[in-house]
Amino acid sequence: MSKRAIVSVAALCAALAGSSIVIAQEAVIEEIIVTARKRAESLQEIPLSVTALSIDSIRQRNIQTIYDIAANTPNYHERKQLGRRLDAPIIRGQAGPSVFGERNASYFVDGVYVSGSVTSSTFAVVERVEVIRGPQSALFGRATFSGAVNMITRQASDEHEGSFSGRVGSHEDYQAAAWFSGPIIEDRLYYLVSANWENYGGEWNNGLLEGEAQNPRLFPSPFAPHIFSSAPTRGDDSPLGGESSWDGTLRLTFRPNDNHEFSFKYSYQGSEDDHFADLLFPQSGLNCFRPGEPGAGPMARGYYCGTMDPAGLVPKINIPDFEDGVTTFFGTAEPSPIIGKRRNIIRSYLQYVGNFNGWEVMGRYARNRDQNTDGRDLDRSPARPVFGLFTALEDNHVRDWSLEARLTSPSDRALRFLVGAYWLDIEGKGRDRRFTGPGFTGHFFHDDGGDFDGREVQNSAVFGQLEYDFADNLTLAVEGRYSKDEKSVYNSGLIEAGFAQGLEEDTTAFTPRFTLTYRANDDVTVYGLVAKGDKPLDFNQAFFDDDTPVSTIDAAIADGRAIIREEEAWTYEVGVKSTLMEDRLLFNVSGFYIDWTNQSTNGLTIIQTVNGPEPNNVVLSVPGAEVWGLEVESSWAVNENLLLTLGYGLADHEFTDYLDLEAAAQFGNDGDLKGNTTGGTPKHSMNLAATYRDELTADMDWFFRTIANYHSSVYSAAFNLAETGAPLIVNANLGIETDRWNLTLYVDNALDDDTPFNIGRFTDFYGPLLPNRQYAFQFGMIPRRGRAFGIRVYYSY
Repeated sequence: MSKRAIVSVAALCAALAGSSIVIAQEAVIEEIIVTARKRAESLQEIPLSVTALSIDSIRQRNIQTIYDIAANTPNYHERKQLGRRLDAPIIRGQAGPSVFGERNASYFVDGVYVSGSVTSSTFAVVERVEVIRGPQSALFGRATFSGAVNMITRQASDEHEGSFSGRVGSHEDYQAAAWFSGPIIEDRLYYLVSANWENYGGEWNNGLLEGEAQNPRLFPSPFAPHIFSSAPTRGDDSPLGGESSWDGTLRLTFRPNDNHEFSFKYSYQGSEDDHFADLLFPQSGLNCFRPGEPGAGPMARGYYCGTMDPAGLVPKINIPDFEDGVTTFFGTAEPSPIIGKRRNIIRSYLQYVGNFNGWEVMGRYARNRDQNTDGRDLDRSPARPVFGLFTALEDNHVRDWSLEARLTSPSDRALRFLVGAYWLDIEGKGRDRRFTGPGFTGHFFHDDGGDFDGREVQNSAVFGQLEYDFADNLTLAVEGRYSKDEKSVYNSGLIEAGFAQGLEEDTTAFTPRFTLTYRANDDVTVYGLVAKGDKPLDFNQAFFDDDTPVSTIDAAIADGRAIIREEEAWTYEVGVKSTLMEDRLLFNVSGFYIDWTNQSTNGLTIIQTVNGPEPNNVVLSVPGAEVWGLEVESSWAVNENLLLTLGYGLADHEFTDYLDLEAAAQFGNDGDLKGNTTGGTPKHSMNLAATYRDELTADMDWFFRTIANYHSSVYSAAFNLAETGAPLIVNANLGIETDRWNLTLYVDNALDDDTPFNIGRFTDFYGPLLPNRQYAFQFGMIPRRGRAFGIRVYYSY
């Protein structure tokens, strides 16, 4: 679709102007209330592009993970990497770096910022999920450069109620959950408690054969000693990709009278995951830019051009080294205490909301703690490259706390405003120990007391919103946030380089949003907005590793390579929201253009370490990029039995100014990637759903529901050569239900689509050296879950 057509579609739809909405018995589409602008508003009246998935939609679509939320939302993609690790939300094609750097969109739970990932979160007490597209810096704050994902959990109630739910499916897919709520003191004090457990057994087994884990020599000579004097050579068929999660929540709400409310929430989440599954593409399959071929550059390492096929590939992870330990001339590594990932999360907040003659005061204090330990083989192969340095155990701790205060004026006046202040403090520290190799300690850090590297973020802000009704149907809103973001990073290398307190940098920014809303009638809302997104500068972590000498750190700081530049993006958007055919049809459309400066993306560079020059991933700043796009959401209650829904997203990203030195070295050109698109995100996304419901008895209905989710192929990188292909995932449900209970049979991925989630690129240390004395590139594919069947039950009272 051309850029002119995108704007034209948005304009033409002004005569008409969806989300996942349930059908009522009288064949109308029920209203959904959202809080995307920090107050309760109808989804059809808010002048933003928002997808809201209610608890009914979540249950009906068998949504179990944040990946399922993304699949059911236009222009929202979750980049899955290395199991439930390094995942990132991508909204409107604004992908950030796959490793290092910060996200371009962020998660929130009940409006509270989440500094880590939510991929291990469950939906046991989630009442609604709002995906808000476009910059949300003005009201949501930092790290909402391209949008926000807000998960709203169930409130405590003043009536005794509760529910039980369970699931049994193929691949050892189990779930059991319950929640209860009610009054402790009638009309004053209420509680909610919940518990949930979920398990997925995985669909893959390790395919490591006996003898595949070779013992390389110290240098290329048949007389050189082997690096490993003792190392396992056995095969391994361990299960891979399994995931287990559990969580519990306690919420207390105290209302001394109708005008004051105090809320306390405490939740705990735990998870245990197997080592992730990864399908390695063989070096023999590389089909372009091989050394000596026409078009190949001087440093060519081979590449794959086209759609990668995972058929016939099996994981070959070197699990025995973790389980048995190894011995080199550096020493002996004991068996790893963990293979896979262990994570524990605690989230809590205390909130007050008061009403003073229509003036609302809100104050909230929130704390989060996230600890995860990860034992993984990052080269994903039987090889033990660079003395086994890619086999590592990593320990990360993140703690954050925030304060927010808001004052909101009465909503029944022509002039309305909101003012607030915000403070956020994030402290992260981590350490890792390579399994063997230079710097080897002999034990894992659980025993050796290794030092932590760390980073801290402090963000302070004031924000506000001013709305004025020029007429009953015309409103102008001006929002803005002034913020200061202070970041610091510290480790032993920086201390030796003379930075006793670590390296510190700060960013100040003003992020406004201007919105004009016209209500043509009670059923049609037209809006236009201009908004700025800002992403604070950051540190290029690769220059601060423990093996980086002082001279390298000094040089990187001096020439600016150590710093990731501040990013800015201006978004221009028009949209129409309409409710037609006596509330039986919703049709919402929005068109947008994003002008993006200093987009951060991954690149490869040579860094001088204590062991010599080594290639490493860094974050590069691309001077210019743009995104043209469109979102369409519609729901049609054809009659009281049949509901149809449609969601479509277009995010046409293009680099407008990008010279890449690696592209020049690999592909024998000038490295100009202008006109290419960013990797890791699709251009098109679509979901279609049909639900048929009819009466079975006077008190019972039966239903059938089918959902198709599609997105276009995803490139692995900005080179636009290797790509995943386009998945089409079809799910179906058949069930019966009453007002109290529900029984559903389901099939997910009915077509058994095996399109990989993502393609990663790294170095193939297992294969032979190429003629130009380079190691070939290696591609790894993250496999998708196959066809699955099961049964779900739900009971409420």
